[in-house]
Amino acid sequence: MSWPRGVYRIQVDSPHAFTLRLDGAAAGNFDVTDGYVYVAESSGKLIDGALFVTAAFRLDAPLPVPQTFDPPLNVRFRIEN
Repeated sequence: MSWPRGVYRIQVDSPHAFTLRLDGAAAGNFDVTDGYVYVAESSGKLIDGALFVTAAFRLDAPLPVPQTFDPPLNVRFRIEN
């Protein structure tokens, strides 16, 4: 899916999805179930922005658990192709 510049709502049933995967620390991986993505820059070679997470699900935790963040967890990202 394309991520042109803008703000995207992430919810369980939305067409947008965001997952965070940590190399060597699978228990810290999570799938965002509620939050926003802000895409500041987007091209065929780069997507740059921030993720604001209010709820997520940690499927790879020893006991899979939902997790909430108040205030929201803020993650800056830069994806280069």
